[in-house]
Order: sequence, then C-alpha cells, then structure tokens
Amino acid sequence: MTADAPRSCCPPIVRPADTTEAVGNALVAKANGAGHRTIAANLDRPASTVRRWLRGARGAHAQWSYQQGVQKVGTVDRDLLTRLAPRTRSGGR
Repeated sequence: MTADAPRSCCPPIVRPADTTEAVGNALVAKANGAGHRTIAANLDRPASTVRRWLRGARGAHAQWSYQQGVQKVGTVDRDLLTRLAPRTRSGGR
C-alpha cells in the first residue's frame, strides 16, 4: 500500500509529460550543486519547469519521497537497507 503525499503541504511536482528519469536527474544535479538554469539546459526543459520540480521537492514532500523510497527498497531487498551506509558530501563513508 502506498500512501499519497499530503495534498495540503505538497502540490504535485510532476505532470504527465515529465518523466521520472528527468525529474530524478534534476534532483541529483541539484544535490551536486547545479542551478536550475543549468539543469534545464542539460535536460532540454524550460527553466520554469525545472525550478518547479526543485521547489516541489523540499520540506514535507522531500520527507514523504524519502519514506516512500525506503519502503520500496524494503520490499525489493530488505538487506539492502542494512548494507547501504549514508555518504558524506565528500564522497566518503
């Protein structure tokens, strides 16, 4: 069973034309320090669209997404959760 993101705090960040891969790549690029204009150019998307994705993936929505991801990984390979260790920004463990 998948819980829906709370509507009051989390407007939808993805429209049907957006792919999970594109949004995911945008979030990874942002985590690596890229700005929304650079990300938009690299993904061939409008800057306003990428900015909306990045703004939508903050706060309560980010926490909800994290929880959903952990639950999904747990259903696929529960041992994976214990094998993975958080990485620091410098890339170390």
